[in-house]
Amino acid sequence: MWHRRLLIAALARFRARHPDIDLRLQATEAIADLETGAADAAVRYGTGPFPGLMSHHLCDDAFGVLASPRLGLRCPRDLANVTLLHVDWHHRSADAPGWPHWRRLAGAAWLDAGRGLRFTDDSHALQLAIAGEGAVIGSLILLRDELASGVLVQPFGPLIPGAGYHLVATAARMASSEVQALRDWLIADCAGA
Repeated sequence: MWHRRLLIAALARFRARHPDIDLRLQATEAIADLETGAADAAVRYGTGPFPGLMSHHLCDDAFGVLASPRLGLRCPRDLANVTLLHVDWHHRSADAPGWPHWRRLAGAAWLDAGRGLRFTDDSHALQLAIAGEGAVIGSLILLRDELASGVLVQPFGPLIPGAGYHLVATAARMASSEVQALRDWLIADCAGA
């Protein structure tokens, strides 16, 4: 599913470029059945393949330590004095982008990756991070506007590799001018990420 934050932020650019195309956005964890016409196209996060569908790779995600610049984080050891903000993902695994995974990649055995505050909604963790109340592991793609504006910084690595975003549709819908316009816009918008 295309994360709502990224799509909504870019929606005005699409409408300005294609005022004749009406978009209806369905934000859900459920996978839209594109074969029945429930939707013309979808953005899916993962590695694929997406059986029965054509797909276009848009961009790959990566996750890193993000915090307000007011925290003054300079090196990983600074995390010892900061609240760790956790997002409980729907699909838990050892490779989920979170503090335990970052700790392994960073070789930071000293970090208690379980301490801090837990959230089921990433927007709550992000609000606290922006307010300078802690550090979060966040998507560099989805939070590119916050990083560009300076309300969040990514002070150090390592980065946790993420999966890719893909535009998917049936072959017939992918050939339509509307879905091609959407595809071209998404590819161009992701290139700016």
